[in-house]
Amino acid sequence: MTSIPRMTVQLIHILGPLKGQIHEFDDAEIDLGRHPDCHVQFPREMTVISRRHARIVREGNRFKLLDQSTNGCYVNGQRVPEA
Repeated sequence: MTSIPRMTVQLIHILGPLKGQIHEFDDAEIDLGRHPDCHVQFPREMTVISRRHARIVREGNRFKLLDQSTNGCYVNGQRVPEA
């Protein structure tokens, strides 16, 4: 039986109030939003980001972004339910 190798993911903020920050994770799921329980927390005043905005899920060696927001997730200017 083959096990999934441990992988560290880096999220690098290139814009916004967290610009320049780097977060590292080795979790299978990463929650993003304004809620205090999220792995990546955005400032409360950033109301364009939902409290529980999105989740990044690892599927083998690939990652999927899942929209969990009321505001929508955008990838390259297009609103997407997942990417």
